[in-house]
Amino acid sequence: AEAYMKAHGLYHQMRIRNDETEQMQAMSTFTFKMRLPKTDELLQINVTLDTQSSPIHLSFSSDSKYAPGSIEDKIKLALFGDKDFEWMSSFLGFVTSFSVYKSKNPRDVRLKESRLSVIAIMMNLLTKNLIDLNPANLDLALDMIVQQKDSRIDEIERIISKESELDLKYGMLLLLELYRIMNFSLAKGVTPLLRKAIKDEFSAIVEAQRKSKFAWANRGTGQTSLKEFLRFRQKKYSVTLIQLINCMEHNDSDISGELIEKTKNLGNVTELYATMVRDLRKTEMTSDESSYAFLNFLNGTMDKYQNADVKIAYATEMMNIIEPILNSWKREKQEELLGFFDFAKRQLDGHYKFNLGDLMVSKAKL
Repeated sequence: AEAYMKAHGLYHQMRIRNDETEQMQAMSTFTFKMRLPKTDELLQINVTLDTQSSPIHLSFSSDSKYAPGSIEDKIKLALFGDKDFEWMSSFLGFVTSFSVYKSKNPRDVRLKESRLSVIAIMMNLLTKNLIDLNPANLDLALDMIVQQKDSRIDEIERIISKESELDLKYGMLLLLELYRIMNFSLAKGVTPLLRKAIKDEFSAIVEAQRKSKFAWANRGTGQTSLKEFLRFRQKKYSVTLIQLINCMEHNDSDISGELIEKTKNLGNVTELYATMVRDLRKTEMTSDESSYAFLNFLNGTMDKYQNADVKIAYATEMMNIIEPILNSWKREKQEELLGFFDFAKRQLDGHYKFNLGDLMVSKAKL
């Protein structure tokens, strides 16, 4: 995998520019390296970036350390905040624990799934933080991804390379290069139907990040309902995207429109439940752009943020959105979907040490 990614990165840079030796020596890099949970297989992703500056070398690995105040430390903080290798390793294990499709696929297929999952998580995080930083040319990059106008990627990279702020330039170039690698990984060994579903879902995640930011900034206007805000907020977890990537466990002949639709439905409900559980367990973070905080702004109850009755009201609103979907599955005898969701729910409850029943029991005592 390492040789493959290195070859891809070098090929990309040589394709853009011909002044090879001097130019290649000036390349910045990004490296991700970890042992995969359970299998202990090494997953490594190497990216080269033409930042047209003194080389910057960032790494996500167990031994990544930067001197406080160094340029690498500042760029990492700007682009990834407090998210480090330990967080990535934990979060990857967490979201992939929802994976419901199991097989004995060859090692290269499993590695491709893990690579795509890491890229999806990394791009989602980068997109969110870049939107917060709001660089001038970010919309060019995000529009290209959302509209899947992949032929424009070289042109947009050249525009971004003129960005004066090094952290913003590095971040946007890294986002585009990860997108390029995602496309490269999907080009072979993935059916056209599944490839389109994965790309469409990633486009939806990027657009959701933008709309979530806008809705949060305008939360006081009442223009956006909780249900609409959730459509954006729930994409934070990339669960549907990870589940679609997990469809690669199936034989190509078994990947159908019905399977993809079922996977998307499961991902949607799991994301909604994950959002509820996570946002309830993080209520001490009053500055968090959560669905819980959003509902409190709508209801004018920010002064009662920690009150049990306010938390119960939020959980009730959320379950009023989730339960009709589950009930429709019951009516349609979608036993497999119900079983898959029950599995994901147990994973989430265990991870966050959450019990909806206990919360609702406290409702009767109020």
